[in-house]
Amino acid sequence: MRHHHSLFITCLFVISISAGCVQTDVAKSEPALPTSRETTRETTLLPEFDAVFQRSDGWTGADGDYTVELGNNKVLWLFSDGWVGKVRDNVHVNSIMIHNSIAIQNGKTPAPENVEFYYGRTLDGKPDAFINPADGLGWYWIFHGGLAPSGLYLFLKQMVKTGDGAWGFQHAATWIGYIENPEEEPEDWSITQVRVPWDRSSDNGNFEFGSYVMEEEGYFYIYGVDEERTDGWLKRYLVVARVMKDSILDFDQWRFYHDGGWSGDYQQSERLCGEVGAEFSVSYDKATSQYVLLTTRNGLSDEIQIHTAPHPWGPWSEGRTVFHCPDAKQNKNYFTYAGKGHPALSRPGELVFSYVCNSSDFFEMARDASIYHPRFVRLRLGE
Repeated sequence: MRHHHSLFITCLFVISISAGCVQTDVAKSEPALPTSRETTRETTLLPEFDAVFQRSDGWTGADGDYTVELGNNKVLWLFSDGWVGKVRDNVHVNSIMIHNSIAIQNGKTPAPENVEFYYGRTLDGKPDAFINPADGLGWYWIFHGGLAPSGLYLFLKQMVKTGDGAWGFQHAATWIGYIENPEEEPEDWSITQVRVPWDRSSDNGNFEFGSYVMEEEGYFYIYGVDEERTDGWLKRYLVVARVMKDSILDFDQWRFYHDGGWSGDYQQSERLCGEVGAEFSVSYDKATSQYVLLTTRNGLSDEIQIHTAPHPWGPWSEGRTVFHCPDAKQNKNYFTYAGKGHPALSRPGELVFSYVCNSSDFFEMARDASIYHPRFVRLRLGE
């Protein structure tokens, strides 16, 4: 039996069109960023990928949008807040918002016929998150994860409501969801939740892991962010830990990169580069023999940036803007975020990435079903 059917519902949005409460997972707008370096690289829009996630019934959109290779030619999709219901005339109707969901893709190319979506149900049959916190506090946004011989491990960001309005929430903790039987259908997954002890949450910024997990030579390289509020805006810096894949739940085995080596003290974690979002990707490209970090610049921007490095820990290059998301120009309330690469969908010498367009006006987002789902772009790597 799966462990995520629960009476606990954190904050549901029911649209007819009418809504209960408003939530988003994007930080408040910050002052303008300094000008970044631009680089000319070939990009190709992928509307055929977009169309897979522009649905009219059932699961009809979400942000988050991470991918994890499951083996056997399958790809796992991980989503945060999302819609379940109907879309008619480009409007969400008879719909509800849930805090997380997943999908299983058969094959390496998304297509409507090979992607199946999964979410939970409450005891009275209403759509619910795929997984809810075992301690009954708040809700989860699913970040990244990795597959090991012992099972599947997913990073779960626990959020709690702190007030009304669009910004009335905060990060409470990070958990790992351990699925011991990922080869079975998701309805039958057995999920154990284990809290990560390294979190720091404060008004001056968070310190947390799980933004991305990269597998290499038997290790999980677990990337996160160290945040600092300076001069009125939030700066995020990349940090990384590593642990043998099957030891990920033994936190005494985690090591944190610092000054050319690996420390057992998470407080020694070195800030490796800046201007990253809370969500991003790190992957190795065989064609260019480099590691590529792809992110929305500072988390909330029309700029997609990459940093490159010869090792999983760096040294990382200065960020270079490789794509400008055009969506925000369509409406003064629209913004873009959640940029990340999908190596499971990519070939050597390229990186398929996605981002999300949202609106600062929740009701506007509900009335425009063309936004709030992943948009895809193919990036050619190398100069």
